[in-house]
Amino acid sequence: MEKLARKPLLESAEDWFAIPRWQALAPTYNEAVEMALEVLASKRKFQNRIAGRLGPTYLRQSERSTLAEKILADQQQGQDFMVIAAQAGMLHRGCSARRARVAMAGNEFGLGTFAVACLLLTIPRGSPPKTR
Repeated sequence: MEKLARKPLLESAEDWFAIPRWQALAPTYNEAVEMALEVLASKRKFQNRIAGRLGPTYLRQSERSTLAEKILADQQQGQDFMVIAAQAGMLHRGCSARRARVAMAGNEFGLGTFAVACLLLTIPRGSPPKTR
């Protein structure tokens, strides 16, 4: 897995990130999100006003994100973490989530709530995003 992070970054990616597989933490995606948000709230100023109400009716991954996660999991089998080249939204800043999904290139996908919460836990507070 360490060799992945030594590969050159894809165009527009900010850095390599290691994100835990939600399946290693909880039986469902939503339970893993709740867990990640609880940890985030204990480390940063953050208040989850809908704690306990993040069921599949209100929170789910897009089909594209689910497919990308499956492809990455198949490529990185046997690990509790996935290594991905990602950018934290600077490429689509100012766009709505719907517009960003339409504008994404063929090799792009939106990170889900769980992945973003994990990134927020690993990126130091006040760190400006990398620019290329």
